[in-house]
Amino acid sequence: MRESRSFEELLEEFLPPPAHPLYEQNKRYNMEAEERGNRLAALLSLPRKLEGLGVLDIGCGTGGISVAFAKRKAIVFSLEPNDTHQLLMDLTVARAEKAGVSLCPVIARGEEIPFPDHSFDIVILNDVIEHVQEPEDVMNEAARVLRDDGLLFIATPNKYSLPQILREGHSGLFGVTLLSPKVAAFYVTRVRKVRDRYTVNKIHSYRAVKKYLDRLGFNFVPLNRYRPARHFLPGHPDRPKHYGNPLVALVVRVCSLPVFRDAVSFLVTIPDLQTGFLEFVASRGPIPDAIQRLYRLGLRPESAGGSSSAPATCSGRSTGSPGRGRQSR
Repeated sequence: MRESRSFEELLEEFLPPPAHPLYEQNKRYNMEAEERGNRLAALLSLPRKLEGLGVLDIGCGTGGISVAFAKRKAIVFSLEPNDTHQLLMDLTVARAEKAGVSLCPVIARGEEIPFPDHSFDIVILNDVIEHVQEPEDVMNEAARVLRDDGLLFIATPNKYSLPQILREGHSGLFGVTLLSPKVAAFYVTRVRKVRDRYTVNKIHSYRAVKKYLDRLGFNFVPLNRYRPARHFLPGHPDRPKHYGNPLVALVVRVCSLPVFRDAVSFLVTIPDLQTGFLEFVASRGPIPDAIQRLYRLGLRPESAGGSSSAPATCSGRSTGSPGRGRQSR
């Protein structure tokens, strides 16, 4: 890690300048990453405790999810290629040090995961498959290293979600999800100039992700059933000030009216139109009853308690040697 700077110092270097229109959104997204990780850990701990389980966080970003699982004494391997941004692994390690937990950093690509078959109990692909050139190759690798009774979690923006169409999350622009990758990159970087690089390769639909999982022979449940669009919630910090387009603001206001809210709520029960993100829990075996019940009821788990620090399991930074993915329970 560079020198010995704090997570906050590294994050400021990683983020765009404070005057940038996406600065506040990106900062909040990264600062709240552990909170999102807590919700995911609460979900995946429903079938069994996480303590001692091997977890692979592919595309760990700034490490929020990795830290949340490590606090529950899972053995966490955080994987990043480090070519998207050189600070990502530094941020992950700094976040873990701040939280007082141990992670096993791995510099590697999701298309070539340096672990043997059936190494992990849980594999996480959170905000990953939209960024890679060959998402099916990454999915194949994730399936390869997952135990037969293990759980795969996938989260990715929904191509046809109304909030994503109104305001694509990586650029903050209207209609980007409906463009081809090359046209989207040109529009974001050259026309609107809101980013120097646009690292999104392909935004997926529900049917596209389902096709990947079907080819792998996985059972799955989509967990964002009846999930409200955060952009339609009055007072949500992502809603008002980031909508610069008057047409977008008008659509949001209209969809917030009671007479239309019910129609929107019905439409988002259609898988391809589900709001915001697609979220799946998948497995070669049966999906645990506790997770199935959440799907049927359209609920989301509360953050789990008991976040004591995990014991140290590795030191330094791995460049790809097989580690202790599967641990005794």
